[in-house]
Amino acid sequence: MKKRFVSTAVYGAVYGLATILIALTAYIPSARAAGTGSAVCNGDLNNDGDITPADALIAFKCYFASECAECADINQDGGITPADALCLFRKYLGLTSCLDLRSLFDKQWKLQSFGVTGEEKPLLAGSQITIQFSKDNTCEGTAGCNHYFGTHTPSDEGALSIRGIGCTKMYCLSPQGVMEQEMQYLAALSTVCSFEINQNNLRLLYDNKHKVLNFITSQGSYINIDEFIQLANNSPCADRENKLYVIDGAMVFHSREGNCADWSYSRTLFGKTPDEIVCSLSDSIAGPQKHYYDPNHADIFDTIIDNLSHPTLGLDESHTVEDIPFRDASGSLPVITDPVIPPPPPDRPQAVPGEIIVVFIEDATEEDADNLVKSHSLSWRSNFPAMFSYWVKVLNGSPADCIDELEKEDIVAWAERRGNPSGEEGASYILIQFNTGATVKAAQELIGSFENLEISSLNMPQKWGVVTVPAGTEQHWIETFKKSGMVKNAEMNLIRYP
Repeated sequence: MKKRFVSTAVYGAVYGLATILIALTAYIPSARAAGTGSAVCNGDLNNDGDITPADALIAFKCYFASECAECADINQDGGITPADALCLFRKYLGLTSCLDLRSLFDKQWKLQSFGVTGEEKPLLAGSQITIQFSKDNTCEGTAGCNHYFGTHTPSDEGALSIRGIGCTKMYCLSPQGVMEQEMQYLAALSTVCSFEINQNNLRLLYDNKHKVLNFITSQGSYINIDEFIQLANNSPCADRENKLYVIDGAMVFHSREGNCADWSYSRTLFGKTPDEIVCSLSDSIAGPQKHYYDPNHADIFDTIIDNLSHPTLGLDESHTVEDIPFRDASGSLPVITDPVIPPPPPDRPQAVPGEIIVVFIEDATEEDADNLVKSHSLSWRSNFPAMFSYWVKVLNGSPADCIDELEKEDIVAWAERRGNPSGEEGASYILIQFNTGATVKAAQELIGSFENLEISSLNMPQKWGVVTVPAGTEQHWIETFKKSGMVKNAEMNLIRYP
């Protein structure tokens, strides 16, 4: 649909009039029931190839039973009401509407980047974060290591809140930093306030719309990437290169190369399954062989072939390219001739023999933990967070004055007036980020020195480590560490398989 250019005055007048008309119809006792053909509608009620005010007028007339299209229940609430007309009018003006809300549901959205708008950072290589919204107001996904779940409350106007977030209790050591990234993502979800959808792209705005989570999705059937990984793992002559990419969430590109006399390389663009070959290029005795099984994708395939070393394969910003990190650090895999045995599913993790996870209390220092582990003649790998932050409430006075004084302290990295985590109306809060090396005790003493500041909550990733114990004695050491006042929990080291 073409972008609309509507002046502020015209928009305000027309949109305001439409809203008033719809409000007045609230006094009309009943809405027209949706017909059998109204289950699905793309909004183009007059079939002219676009959504215009004429479509909104048809929906509005249908409410009064004077003129009806086959499908006018745009918001799919079971009846034809003025809200359907307003939805179409919002869509015409380029605003978020019920049509966008419908496209939010029952898709797997994959996170590409997040952070301050315009300065978003991509996900860690080898990690994946997803979310899926259901019409029953539940949502779920993977946060990079753990599976999470919650409830969501969206609106036709683009507002969205996510509450009651819970997740499984797994610990992942790879890729490095994945647990910190997971905690940042889950914290961001809890402050989401609105959403925007443009075809296969979803933006969740959070932190009072100062930051954004950027997702993509694929239309139609879901790509089972495990099938392509198995194909790549079993590819002969792939000792020099073996790479997989997902293009636009709808196609998979496989590039392999090896030291072979014949068929030394192949570049293949697939559809959603390994059986659906779109284009191919390979070596042969007779020379390079190129085939366009689907000529519509010839241009994109040629662009990829000419830019194999480029991170985006030479494709412009209208395309998404996701590198599937199934390879080892060298970028290649040994040739596998035996059948690939798939890893156990995520809900049946396996424990690592001879290792346990120990989670320490917030006040524990890395030195305290090291002394505890070594007192049992054991070794460990620390995963203590380098920094933490506090939310504090400003009881009186100027938050700006408090921020100026806080940032003079050596243990404070920065302080900002950012949001209202408790949702208390009229309250002012400051988020204080403390430097590496600062202790919880020192942070509390500093905040306590301000008469007009009150601690609201502590934001700190869990302090934990992997302790090596003799195989077969894991439960003994789990119970031993649980008895320490410095330990919050101890359990087997479970590996989350990708």
